[in-house]
Amino acid sequence: MLQTKTGRIVKGVGGFYTVRTEDGKRFVCKARGLFRKTGMTPLPGDAVDFEYDSKNGGYLKDIRPRTNLLLRPAVANIDTLLIVIAATDPKPDFELVDKLLLYCANEEITPILVINKCDGGSDERTNEIARAYGNAVEASVMVSAETGFGMDELESK
Repeated sequence: MLQTKTGRIVKGVGGFYTVRTEDGKRFVCKARGLFRKTGMTPLPGDAVDFEYDSKNGGYLKDIRPRTNLLLRPAVANIDTLLIVIAATDPKPDFELVDKLLLYCANEEITPILVINKCDGGSDERTNEIARAYGNAVEASVMVSAETGFGMDELESK
């Protein structure tokens, strides 16, 4: 029996979209041909209506209006963007950070700068990076993915 549900796309790979409903259940759906005709591509972050049955799987019926859209990475309806850069190696790509900050400003997305590879905490280099972007971001968080340093602070943001 076909059921109509509402959820949010959390992943899209090869024409298959994983949709999570409010109760946390996940359904894998295909997009109907209607989206190709209208030129609209479903994206992670989209709120969608879909039909699902256990025998045939699911099909996206409708994409609800988007509040914002980023093309790279291709996502929709986001409130906060974590911009992650390494403190040293590889060399930080400040041009990419600047570009992402412009997207955030244009789409009304809150940017948070995450400076990774800060194993011993902050140093002059990471403080310099944080100061340079201080007025452009909601917060700068120094972390180490390897040691776990700063992850509690990041989660609180």
